[in-house]
Amino acid sequence: MSEIPEDSQIVHVVSALDFPLSVSKSVSRARDPSKIWYIITKGDAFFSSKSGLERTGLPYFRDSLARLVGADPDHVFLVSGKLGWGTEGLLGKLPGNKKYFVGGINSGKSTLVKTLIYRDDKTLRSDGHYGPGISEIPGFTAKQIKYQMKQEGGGVLIDTPGFIPKDRGVYQYLLKEDVKKVAKVAEYTSAKEGGHRAHSPVVKGKKVFDGKSLFSVGGFFYLKPPMGSVIQVFTGIPGVEAKYRDLQRLLDMNNERKKEIGHRFSVNEEAARNLVRYVIPPFYGKIDLVLKGVGYLTIVPCGKLEEGKLFQVYVPRGIEVVVRESIFGFIYKTRGGIDETGNKLAKKNVPSRGAVILRKIPKKKLVFTRLIEVPLEMCDEEAFSKVVPGTGFGVEGKWRSQEEFENKLWREVKL
Repeated sequence: MSEIPEDSQIVHVVSALDFPLSVSKSVSRARDPSKIWYIITKGDAFFSSKSGLERTGLPYFRDSLARLVGADPDHVFLVSGKLGWGTEGLLGKLPGNKKYFVGGINSGKSTLVKTLIYRDDKTLRSDGHYGPGISEIPGFTAKQIKYQMKQEGGGVLIDTPGFIPKDRGVYQYLLKEDVKKVAKVAEYTSAKEGGHRAHSPVVKGKKVFDGKSLFSVGGFFYLKPPMGSVIQVFTGIPGVEAKYRDLQRLLDMNNERKKEIGHRFSVNEEAARNLVRYVIPPFYGKIDLVLKGVGYLTIVPCGKLEEGKLFQVYVPRGIEVVVRESIFGFIYKTRGGIDETGNKLAKKNVPSRGAVILRKIPKKKLVFTRLIEVPLEMCDEEAFSKVVPGTGFGVEGKWRSQEEFENKLWREVKL
């Protein structure tokens, strides 16, 4: 960013898969955030056709970016660079002659740039003919690359090196054969109709968690549900689902890495040896656990919400993690808590009689939260008290819906 003139037009390319962690406030440092343009890529992770991107997907990202970073909602677009959805005439909608495209590695920036270049010049056909190379290896774009667009309003498009954490984030742990899979739109995503339905974890053993066992996908995280929990999940993360008896058993199996369990891990042994423990604040309904540069896991607790029981998660140090109210609750139309005449409905009647609505991000509560790190050796009671001060966990009362639950103990995310 220091090499880009302060008065330049900035286009921040953001991946939908790990949103909002794919957003960086450093982009707007010393600049007016309302004058930066945001392009959310990988929209095909959530929609099976381009029509859904603008009709139901775009409002969520516009509202979120306006509140998180002060973006102008009219400066936000949702696209699929890979499939070309939403890219028609996109350059002409962006002001200025020179447009600097910035974003994290594997955010879809180079794929988007290449799509825009090929839309600009219909004579280009082969990958090697013109345009940026697209590599699975982080940091492939090593310097600014300029392209003079041919069509009116296109101006000069400038592709820049991708952002990467100083400690390389997830890339310090990834196994070589799994680098191509991470942060990609693949078969595990929700593009197909009904493809985002949660399922019981595909693992051996009891479905009820005992307060010690851990659930994982690819070794990118280890979720520890409280005792008596039953969960369903949707895995927007590449990798194999696995369950471990407890933390010590995980560490033992990680060190051994026997052939029959090696497929469970998409990361090296150092990932499990450098775990950070977090406690998730109280929530109601389904949430997404979001890991930067990786993706997300949707968690749906089944059964009664109880006082004093919190979810915990272990994540390799250096991989940023937040929780969000599930993105699926905002980007698809659903049934609300009132009927067509405006009368409130009992919870059991909502699925059949609720008016069809597109939920908006509420103004009076947070829908994203950062997590509080607690020492690995600290007992649960003491760890929970760091997240939930006092005696109450803030979940008392009969809550009818996730909309009504206020997320009082959630904390602002740091981007």
